[in-house]
Amino acid sequence: MPAARFPHLAQMLGAYFHQDCYADGASDEDILAEFIANKPTGFVAATAEEIERFLNAHSGGLLAALDAALAPDIIIGESEAEARDWLTAAARRLRQGAA
Repeated sequence: MPAARFPHLAQMLGAYFHQDCYADGASDEDILAEFIANKPTGFVAATAEEIERFLNAHSGGLLAALDAALAPDIIIGESEAEARDWLTAAARRLRQGAA
């Protein structure tokens, strides 16, 4: 699945969770808060929806799917479970921010 099917998620990962995103001591929560503050509510909500669609489409092979479709600069999880938990928590936080 190419990034074109998940443009909001690809934009969040590429622009906010880039290779230097933690250099100044920022946490995932800090980065998500910045994303929420800088994007329109509809964009934030669409990003949460795309995360949920991505997770639903990849009940197995999530790490490989992330690398193939989105090629994130950061390690979202060392295991399938960690990656799923990270993405689930991000979607939850984005839903809260879009409310």
